[in-house]
Amino acid sequence: MSFISRDYTHFFIFTNIYLHNSVDLCHLPAIIHVCDEKYRMNLNWESTYAIAMELRRQHKDVNIEEVSLQQIYKWTLELSEFEDDPALANDDILYAIYQDWFEENIHGK
Repeated sequence: MSFISRDYTHFFIFTNIYLHNSVDLCHLPAIIHVCDEKYRMNLNWESTYAIAMELRRQHKDVNIEEVSLQQIYKWTLELSEFEDDPALANDDILYAIYQDWFEENIHGK
């Protein structure tokens, strides 16, 4: 499955409903909930960039230079989309998440 941002998914759904007028707009929240479940991204330790972007989104006020690998590990396990064995984590994976987050802070603003 290609990555589609949840915000864009909602936009496409709303546009389709609006243009085709096929659904009463009062049902839109229920439709979005169903689509969120359908397009929910499952994260694992190989998803370092996606994890980094989700951590960046959830921890906007954090100075990445002060974040430890242990903190990244803890926050990753707390992500509702994360579905992998915690024991598979290692310093290389955690550092890759850190590096993706750090580079996005520098170049992705």
